[in-house]
Amino acid sequence: MKASFTLLLVAMACASCGGAVAPRGTSTATANVSVACDSRPGTLSGICNVPSAGQCVDFSQLSSVDLAPLPTYCAGFGGQFGPVPCSTASRIGTCNVPPTGPHTGVHCSPNGVILEHYYPPRYTLESAQAACADVPGTLFTAG
Repeated sequence: MKASFTLLLVAMACASCGGAVAPRGTSTATANVSVACDSRPGTLSGICNVPSAGQCVDFSQLSSVDLAPLPTYCAGFGGQFGPVPCSTASRIGTCNVPPTGPHTGVHCSPNGVILEHYYPPRYTLESAQAACADVPGTLFTAG
């Protein structure tokens, strides 16, 4: 379960980092190309639902630079990206991931919110808590 969480969240959230860390105020879209951040605060959101992974990731308060690559990455994991909220039915728990933490790829949305929701049968309460704890600075909430 741990590998699934790390792979899905880091790959999706790091979509705008291009494998490199950009200085605050820019986002590295590819290895040597920087994209200027939006001048407006992040107001965009989207949901990546990947039932086969037992996960649904809720992204909010992101800039267009940080949100733009996420639909493609979500689809790469067999997920659906869009405005449909993550289900609360059968949800095991939620991991609140700091947007500017390591490997999130969020550079233009310091107030962004990343909520990783876990569902059975892929996850139990214990495995969801363990997966969340693997990412520095996270907060897990059961239910």
